[in-house]
Amino acid sequence: MATGGISDITWNDSALRDLLESEHSDVARFLNHAGEQVAQEAKRLAPVSPRGSNGRSSGYLRSAIGHQLGTDAEGVYVDIYSPATTPTGQPYGLFQEVGTSRMNAQPHLRPALDVLR
Repeated sequence: MATGGISDITWNDSALRDLLESEHSDVARFLNHAGEQVAQEAKRLAPVSPRGSNGRSSGYLRSAIGHQLGTDAEGVYVDIYSPATTPTGQPYGLFQEVGTSRMNAQPHLRPALDVLR
């Protein structure tokens, strides 16, 4: 007869918290690596005007894309971000991603997630 069952499991809350919440854990290293891959793919897919636009240099959006590791109440996470703005301070990366009444969508952030498949 086999011994040991669910009632024999010892749960180490501290170790689990370290695994899921620490920015130095294996989970965090994995997420950071995945974030770097997605950010690089988003840069590759981002639209680039050969002449720039609105006084900005060519590749402005692409150069602004990045990733950052963080933690919250749920644990460690990674953000892929694009702080690029229009001359009036609007989110340029978002406008490129989903389009506007003046601009067709040119998705680059969501498709970049495919690099993780």
